Amino acid sequence: MKLIAILSIDECHEALRKLFYAHGVDILSKVDIKGYPMPDAVGDRPSWFSARLSAVYSTLSFAFTDDAKADSVMDALETFACEGEPDHPVHAFLLPVERMVTGSG
Repeated sequence: MKLIAILSIDECHEALRKLFYAHGVDILSKVDIKGYPMPDAVGDRPSWFSARLSAVYSTLSFAFTDDAKADSVMDALETFACEGEPDHPVHAFLLPVERMVTGSG
């Protein structure tokens, strides 16, 4: 079993949901997140009083699925482009799930 996690802007979520469905992944979860761009590597930091980092509203979409479906989704994500958002590519990662427990309630 694998965990697929995708960071994207909210406008891409519907297209991602369709991509997961097309690859046979039945359950997809979504969490709204706020990201903050980091200053560049040169050390350009915002001043304490004059500037604040503005938040970017994004989503974390994730699903648990079998190895074959996970690989299929990741392959599709390599060429995925959210329509109308070329400057905001998705970022995806795949993790192995060593153990899963479903409580009896």
